Amino acid sequence: MNIQNFFLPFFILLLCSCNPAEEQHSNQSSASTTSFAGQNPKEVVQAWQSLLDAYELEQAKSIASPEAQQFLDLLASYGNGLPKDSLITVSEILNIECVEKQNQATCYTLIRDLTFKEIYRDTFDLILEDNNWLITVRQE
Repeated sequence: MNIQNFFLPFFILLLCSCNPAEEQHSNQSSASTTSFAGQNPKEVVQAWQSLLDAYELEQAKSIASPEAQQFLDLLASYGNGLPKDSLITVSEILNIECVEKQNQATCYTLIRDLTFKEIYRDTFDLILEDNNWLITVRQE
């Protein structure tokens, strides 16, 4: 996952404390009740994006490597004291292509952010650990 691409909309959201759009993306609620064990990289990325949109950071840890869990803790610290509904975003993955190599995968996405009305590209890195794909943070 490219942290720089994710932080820009998140910081804008924190600065303006905007209320999210009334209409939530339908797969956000389904992702919050889904088990992620054994899913493929594409499904894990879709679940991750839905959980981040819904600001379900604790649940997102279930599909995160230890490094990505630290990233989620950092996000949570930025949101401390703000109303949860001001941290919720709505996005849609327009395209996703994943390349798997042994126990690693990279997924390239095109995402429409419906909250900020923009389209951007993002890259997600995953590792296979105990037969489960986990989002990890690229060490640059």
